[in-house]
Amino acid sequence: GQDLTVWEVFKTQGKPTVTKKKLNQGLKAKGTLCLLTGPSKTGKTSLYTKVAAENCLEVIKISCSANLTIDEIWTKALEQVSYERLVQLNEETEDGTTLQGKAGTKINFGWLTGLFAEISGSSSISNKKQIIRNRIHSNPSPDHLIPILNLCSYLLVIEDFHYLSTNVQKNIFQQWKTFIDNETSVIVVCTTHHAADLAHSNRDLLGRISQIDL
Repeated sequence: GQDLTVWEVFKTQGKPTVTKKKLNQGLKAKGTLCLLTGPSKTGKTSLYTKVAAENCLEVIKISCSANLTIDEIWTKALEQVSYERLVQLNEETEDGTTLQGKAGTKINFGWLTGLFAEISGSSSISNKKQIIRNRIHSNPSPDHLIPILNLCSYLLVIEDFHYLSTNVQKNIFQQWKTFIDNETSVIVVCTTHHAADLAHSNRDLLGRISQIDL
């Protein structure tokens, strides 16, 4: 018979049209915490991969484990950033390119303003990359990650959230407010509804949660 893609197989179940639309809406709304919940092998990864590609977003994926700390989450995310892309952004700002216009929204450069000023004095691309690397890893945090996500069209995805310790789960949900305040949508993937319970119990996140149950 005719070979079907994973996406086409999912369509026969009647769910994907609705779930795909809801995830798209969550990402485009900006500042939305998108929760993908459901048992293993129900297409959560395929769903966000498809939607990210359609929105021209490159996924930064963090796979969680019981021993992962909150600082390690931000470090692992920042390690996936393309230094070449940041060098290019720096060159565009030096040339007067309006990044606000490209992104379609007003973006807070945050700490990148100081970084770009620092690397502008270096003529060597390798030196610029080394400066970026040092600055990125000096203080891994949402404040470091968020401007990069927004400027470079990255999408942060936290996979297997349910494996994290209870304390780390609580801490990370407290920090999601920083993402929301900066209009940065993120995706959290887990097999249980515990993440949804944590999200809805956080008053700072009310009205900014999109839960998709597969």
